[in-house]
Amino acid sequence: MEKYHIENNLFAFHVTKREYMDSIVKNGLLPLNGDRSKSVGEEGNGYNRIYFFTNGNHMQEWITDLYPDENIYDIELLMFNLKGRVVYCENGYNWYLIKGIKPEKIQFLRLHDLNTGEYVPLNTQDRAMIEWKPLSEYKPFTRKRS
Repeated sequence: MEKYHIENNLFAFHVTKREYMDSIVKNGLLPLNGDRSKSVGEEGNGYNRIYFFTNGNHMQEWITDLYPDENIYDIELLMFNLKGRVVYCENGYNWYLIKGIKPEKIQFLRLHDLNTGEYVPLNTQDRAMIEWKPLSEYKPFTRKRS
């Protein structure tokens, strides 16, 4: 395990299920044994971590790897700044925090279709405009009924 203190702005991303958003809006991101921990075999071993990635272009890979069977409408992407935080890396690619992130430090992603202006799900980022919103404005993404 390597430990780093982040001195400059460095934005991190965290993928989560929509069902956890009420808790995240209220409590922020907490270091728990969530789906990511379970996917790398850490369930019940005492590790409590918040996993993240720093390259937003890898969003679709993370969604596919972590939630292959989930409906894309049930997945949210969060962003927060790592500046001033201590981060850890294990095996050269598992980046995580062991301290929580307050709700006011977190933003969530919404995508607007470039043609219609309507919100679109996360798997359509190639033809959408990105909008980061404060967590205080969070409302679940809903599929437009036709």
